[in-house]
Amino acid sequence: MRRFSRPAYRYDRSSHRTLQGGRAGGQALLQLQDAYAVCRVFRHHVPGRGLRLRTHCTGTYGDVSGGHDVPTRVHSECLTGEVFRSLRCDCGEQLEMSMRAIRQAGIGCIVYLRGQEGRGIGLGNKIAAYGLQDAGLDTLDANHALGFPSDARQFGAAAVILTDLGIQSVKLLTNNPGKLEALRAAGVAVTSRQSLIAASNATNISYLRAKRDRFGHFFDKEQAPGQETDNVVSVWSSKISAGPLG
Repeated sequence: MRRFSRPAYRYDRSSHRTLQGGRAGGQALLQLQDAYAVCRVFRHHVPGRGLRLRTHCTGTYGDVSGGHDVPTRVHSECLTGEVFRSLRCDCGEQLEMSMRAIRQAGIGCIVYLRGQEGRGIGLGNKIAAYGLQDAGLDTLDANHALGFPSDARQFGAAAVILTDLGIQSVKLLTNNPGKLEALRAAGVAVTSRQSLIAASNATNISYLRAKRDRFGHFFDKEQAPGQETDNVVSVWSSKISAGPLG
């Protein structure tokens, strides 16, 4: 393991406080494989679920308070991709690429939203959707066949969390134009965007094509007007000029 120094850190007793729609919880300094990050916990009311709270967390690298154009990944929980390392999606790879991009920038934030499996339909329904995909539907039509919208995720909690962290504006690490617009609608100042291009394989190629062709995700320079090639992070190198889908 590469040696790295422990940053100055002091526990913030004010971290337990009421937020709009929820509460901020505890925080701690986490030692990662090649960096330190401050992990903070937030509990936010689930829309339409009364007083029910859902726990989300953030990992921040460097001093993000007051920061502008802070590299930020708003990431939805994905058990299958992050824990089981499923090849059906690119979620785990995108999370790893986001962490690498943040370390390279020297500053940044991961907002990890729990309860967002399968674009907000839940783990059980996500597995059911996988079964429909095995039968020939793509990821969008499978959700519709189960009676769900294309994307049922909520990003209001992310906006509250970023405000509480004192982040003034973000460089959003995403390929998803829908997420970008949803965060802006929730009040997040998104000043720029950086793509995260995962490797395609025989298992995920149909999924990635559906994200590109049906959801309008940015997968190469041609689909992201104004974005330079050095604004794309890939699993092969830090920068590439085109996506993997052909």
